[in-house]
Amino acid sequence: MRAEHVRSSALWRRVDFFDAGVAGVVSSIHNITGWEILEFDSHGSAPVPEFQWYRLRDTLFARVEFCDEVHVSIRPSPGANVILTPLSGAAEVVVASDRIQLASGRGVAFSDADRPSIRLSADCRVSVLQVSTTALENGLRELGVDHVIQPVRLSRQTDFGSGRGRSWYRLWKFLMDEFDQPGILAAAPWEAQRLERLLLAMLMRAQPHGRAGDGARPADGSLREFDGVVDGALTYPSYLRKALQLIQEHPEWAHTIGSLAREAAVSERALQRRFREHLGISPTTFMRNTRLDRVYESLRRASPHDVTIDQIARDWGFDNHGRFARRYRQRFNEAPSETLRRA
Repeated sequence: MRAEHVRSSALWRRVDFFDAGVAGVVSSIHNITGWEILEFDSHGSAPVPEFQWYRLRDTLFARVEFCDEVHVSIRPSPGANVILTPLSGAAEVVVASDRIQLASGRGVAFSDADRPSIRLSADCRVSVLQVSTTALENGLRELGVDHVIQPVRLSRQTDFGSGRGRSWYRLWKFLMDEFDQPGILAAAPWEAQRLERLLLAMLMRAQPHGRAGDGARPADGSLREFDGVVDGALTYPSYLRKALQLIQEHPEWAHTIGSLAREAAVSERALQRRFREHLGISPTTFMRNTRLDRVYESLRRASPHDVTIDQIARDWGFDNHGRFARRYRQRFNEAPSETLRRA
């Protein structure tokens, strides 16, 4: 028998296993993560794990403890990228030709192209982050990287004990801890999406990955648009946060600098100055990039038989097809038709 309940004061969903047996454990892991379980062995006859998870749009957060020594081999779900790190105890992960020993502060990444074999000690409690490849690509675009090498692959091992890896891990851990608290920002869908975008953009900056080189950066060679988002998102002036919220929630609207300034109760000049100061770009460029990103996401999910490029472009506020096509190619290094063919 298996009981599942949702905590009334938190966002975590939690599965408790009572006499579920190995088959029940395997079935629940598959249902939650989408993984195909190729092999599952436990030192004891009946593992009683605790499994907590929370899913945002493109990201699955999970914490699991088996309370027994466990060996599991998996095939991740299509398009999945997984980061696993112990919160306590020890783990060994064999993936490709690598045998990786993990303890707290060390993480391993694998994708749907891998078939990892994972061994957890009886006292091991692990955190798992699963994110789609599309979301990783969008995280790169938050960095200003327009030409994304396909497919994006995370570095196999990450040190969460120092440098950028530590900064990113602290944000990941903060979000997981927040899910246990009532009345948090992530309970609001649009706030949760902002936190998710911040987490993934920081992940792309915190570790090496398959991506374009320096030539894919903005014309001045900087990453200022991303730097502003990461370094100051929580300390932006309230009127800048208001303008960003309007653009991100309704990019298809015919925003102007004047209309944004009026809604944010600030002068046009001050709003332009803060965009430059915190994001390194103008409000107009930020609006255009946001709309282009939404077109890209729509084309990736579309069927070439059901929609046209013009239709999707108009839905996101682009009326001039020639100008739209040039801007799209500049940002994504491919024509809209190429994106739609890959859908």
